[in-house]
Amino acid sequence: MKRWRSFFPGQAYDTDYGLTEAAGPGCVHLGMENFHKIGAIGVPGFDWECRIVDEHMKNCNADQPGELLVKGPGVMKEYYKNPKATAETLTDGWLHTGDIARRDADGFI
Repeated sequence: MKRWRSFFPGQAYDTDYGLTEAAGPGCVHLGMENFHKIGAIGVPGFDWECRIVDEHMKNCNADQPGELLVKGPGVMKEYYKNPKATAETLTDGWLHTGDIARRDADGFI
């Protein structure tokens, strides 16, 4: 933890999660005030929603791993000329990221 500070003195730590299919800032954002949560990718940003679901699309409990789904203003409309891939990736506006995540008791992913 202290090593990165020796290379970047005075630099505040922050992290954001995103993917090509969900453009824009704040999809999931840790926030510089959450230094104690390094290792998490954060919480949903402004106007974003996140779910972590099991293989049956049921919401997972805290600390239970599952697939991360995101929904928000930057989610793609479709894959260009690929309706099959679009249907496999988008469900009622929810983007299946394919990433495994879990939410801690404080709500951090």
